[in-house]
Amino acid sequence: MATRTIRSTPDESAQIRVREINSPRSWAITDNPHANYPRWLGHSEQLIWLEAMDNGYTRFVVRDARLRSAHYVVGTVSGPVQNLKVGSIAFREDCDDDLSFAVVGQANPDGTLFNPTDRTHVPFPSQPQNTVPGQSAHRPKNVIWFGELVRPSQTPEGQYTMTPMTNLMEYFKLGDIELDGSIDEDSLDFFKDTYHIAFVAKDLESDPSTHTNSSCYLCLMMGWAGSPPTDEYYHAWRYRGLGGTICSPAINAGGTVALLCKKEDGYAADKNRIVLVTNFQTGESREIFASADGKGQWNLSPSAISFASTESLLIQVNQDGRQVLYQLNLKSWPNQPTPADLKLFDGLIPFGSVLDVTTLPGKAEQVLVSCDSFVHSRQLIIQDLPAQVSRPLLPSALGQETFGLTERQVDQIWFLGDEQRQIHAWVIRPSYFNPKQKYPLLYIIHDGPQDSWRQSWDMRYHLALFAEHGYIVVAPNPTGSTGYGHEFTDAVHGSWAGKPYSDLENGFDYICQSLEYVDTERAVALGLGYGGYMVNWIQGHNLGRRFKAVISDNGTFNLLSHLASSTQHSILHGLGGPPWLNPEEWRKWDPAQHAGNWKTPQLIIHGEFNHQHPVSEALAAFNTLNLQSVKTELLCSLPRTMKNMTYISVVRKALGYKMIGDSSDAVWGVMDMVPRTNFPDIRKKSTLRSKAGNILIIPREGENINLTRFYIELAPGINPKDVTLESLQEQAQAIFHPYKVDFAETVWWSAYSIGQRQADCFHRDHRVFLAGDACHTHSPKAGQGMNVSLQDGYNIGWKLGEVLTGLATPSLLETYLFSSGAKTTPAEFQRGFIQSGKYTAGLIAKYEVSLITASIESTQLANVVVGMRLPSAQVVRFCDSKPQQLMKFLKSDGRWRIMVFAGDLTIADNRSKLNSLGEYLSSPQGPIHTFTPSSRDVDSLIETIVVGHGTRHDVELEQIPEHFYPVTGQNQTRDLHKIYYDDKSYNEGHGHAYQFLGIDPLQGALIIVRPDQYVSAMVSINDYPQIGKFFGGFLKSQL
Repeated sequence: MATRTIRSTPDESAQIRVREINSPRSWAITDNPHANYPRWLGHSEQLIWLEAMDNGYTRFVVRDARLRSAHYVVGTVSGPVQNLKVGSIAFREDCDDDLSFAVVGQANPDGTLFNPTDRTHVPFPSQPQNTVPGQSAHRPKNVIWFGELVRPSQTPEGQYTMTPMTNLMEYFKLGDIELDGSIDEDSLDFFKDTYHIAFVAKDLESDPSTHTNSSCYLCLMMGWAGSPPTDEYYHAWRYRGLGGTICSPAINAGGTVALLCKKEDGYAADKNRIVLVTNFQTGESREIFASADGKGQWNLSPSAISFASTESLLIQVNQDGRQVLYQLNLKSWPNQPTPADLKLFDGLIPFGSVLDVTTLPGKAEQVLVSCDSFVHSRQLIIQDLPAQVSRPLLPSALGQETFGLTERQVDQIWFLGDEQRQIHAWVIRPSYFNPKQKYPLLYIIHDGPQDSWRQSWDMRYHLALFAEHGYIVVAPNPTGSTGYGHEFTDAVHGSWAGKPYSDLENGFDYICQSLEYVDTERAVALGLGYGGYMVNWIQGHNLGRRFKAVISDNGTFNLLSHLASSTQHSILHGLGGPPWLNPEEWRKWDPAQHAGNWKTPQLIIHGEFNHQHPVSEALAAFNTLNLQSVKTELLCSLPRTMKNMTYISVVRKALGYKMIGDSSDAVWGVMDMVPRTNFPDIRKKSTLRSKAGNILIIPREGENINLTRFYIELAPGINPKDVTLESLQEQAQAIFHPYKVDFAETVWWSAYSIGQRQADCFHRDHRVFLAGDACHTHSPKAGQGMNVSLQDGYNIGWKLGEVLTGLATPSLLETYLFSSGAKTTPAEFQRGFIQSGKYTAGLIAKYEVSLITASIESTQLANVVVGMRLPSAQVVRFCDSKPQQLMKFLKSDGRWRIMVFAGDLTIADNRSKLNSLGEYLSSPQGPIHTFTPSSRDVDSLIETIVVGHGTRHDVELEQIPEHFYPVTGQNQTRDLHKIYYDDKSYNEGHGHAYQFLGIDPLQGALIIVRPDQYVSAMVSINDYPQIGKFFGGFLKSQL
């Protein structure tokens, strides 16, 4: 089995899932959004993970991976910790009764675990990474904590407890050091069957703004319970490396440590070299691929290493725009291996770039590899090491399955750049690409300069997402990029914008001459970080005039501003020293020196709290363009830490719109917690009313932890700011009396006044739209704020998508007013709770008559209402007899649906109606061909779904028109998943969908469903020409 954490961002929900390697089965272990770092416990099928708590504490949680028992908490520590590692303990019986663990967390100056919510330890005020000398003692440091997990001897079913954690740095008296870099998995390792911990740390006496040197420490562990070592042999050994940065420590069973080391201090992009340290006591080590000239035999710079076995290394390296995996056999020692001994796993190349590699317990010749690419997210691969066979665990990954992205969209080009160097660039086309058409160009420049565009699922600048908006995306890797040899990377020194600019200019020429489907008259340049600097440089030179617009994201305007950055080593190395020692070089490559030539419209994006590039750089660029009457816009983002600040909508204020509404003196408290109670209906939506007040009870998701939400009525006139968690709990206990309630854990709580406000207008000329909190605010109760805001966003989103891609007329945007303009009225306590049940469970609204909410109802259904969400019911898929809910296969992918409730197809008249409908929909005059671009799949805009009635086995597929199972998808095969039956399933009963919706099986019905699953129209099957008239009201003909 393998574990996987599914997470979008640190603030969004996550799951820890277990997957069987030799079967398609997988299941969730926990859906706690704060759970992370799952690890196996010894040789067992138990998992342990970390869960962050609201008070800053972290708890260690254990659960059987096959869900044979409930989870339990091993222990809790008083601060946030990360990067859990678990192993056995040397010199103890290997029966999993005693296990070691280590985590990374910050330490206060007194050595205790730092907790940001604990005001007794106030850290040094927030500042860039480069702290003023002498002040480093005032801030928390990243350190390692270790301890033991213990259970009663010889009791495999027993529960673990944990010993108190010990600060490793203090335990070994290592002085003023802290882990190098961020708190991640590249800074710490220990082999599960030895007594070593290896980690990389930086010396705080070195200024991190100008120095990059670090050291690797190997700690010999006598025990893990924190008792002082009794033998002088057990202490920490230090290895200083080759002079620069050290990363990716890995230990094998023999105690050999493999490291990646750079030679040059102050050069963060120096080449990584593989070093084996065989004896930390003597410092005995050997650089693999060393050469007499000191450059090394291998021209590439590996990014991560690990041991596949005691005598075999797995090496990840950026090569030609993708992260690849090599294996190196070390059995030839003491003979020196050469790059010719490297074995490339080329079977992984079709999957994109390697993200990480994990050895599989008990499978010495197999590893689990995760890969991603421009067109799919993380894909899990079983890699057989001897046979070089790569086997994916899943047939497809997110991107291919969800968004219809394919590898056919990705291409690459090579062209001659400066000094006749071969320059590589990625080309990403839209999924609906037609080589006979021309598409605008997005020329996108990466950060760095010592970085590169790798074939990877980048969440900040997703190249395939840009392509899906109708662009040909060209992502070049000019001089200075990594992955093409270290000489190529180093060539940017002394030519900070020179050689890269020549490469970019030559690349643009190549595109004009060789890519006929690119319209270079409609070209846009975009750059991030160093790429933003290059955009500013391009503005002042000839290449800038060849773009219709340019976009700089956190780009430098004046090179001298780097002196205000938190790190200067990159710019000092690239420009040959500080400006007072090399002033000509700083002036030569300064975009501000060419500001008078800026003529192209520019969007400037910047982070206000960017410590690398001060926000003044964005303001200077913005003002430079304004002074020259060049069209420009400035987008300045706030830091995530400011998300809880009170603010007003800048857009709404600029439009002059006001919020209208009121609040009352009624105050409610709300908390999500795990209750211990003898109240029998605690897992039901219910209300409690007593003399002490009222409570609304709403069971939350996560049945295994019994998470529950309480809405608690408080005394009128109380100030919400004066409410405490303890007072809420006491009020709840008073209302529950004589039932008892206690609180095992409180995940979240708040207090608020009842009230709501709404903007007096939701748009300006149907060109600027307000959504969410910018135009309406609600009390938390009933889920209105979140649910209405989600609907706002999706509502305007799919409409903008259809208009901007040329599928619909701008009149479609005018329907947003009809969707968002409804007002709500107060309701009595009980009635309001009942009526808001659909809000708390999901979302409900009714839209008024408009272009897309038609009044052409030529049929009436009892439980289907035009302008409201289509109700769901169970049906059975015709092709495989799988029961499914109607709403499950109506994906939020921007498509319209024609739901054909064809009735009983054993009746000849119903089959005749379905045949006539199929002929109309598939005809050149029908709405499908009229409004769907010929370059796209026939179901890409309007999907037709058939739901029959009766016994599905009485009808053959051939009796259903082929239009209802069209040729579509990546492989252009017939899609049989569009036909369903209201029939009894094998093991989940009968859904009675027709009866529930009020459809007569003898007559049938047509229901047109919007992309957000709301009903637009209901039409009799005999009245099918109304479908074309409906879509003709707002969609554009593509004929």
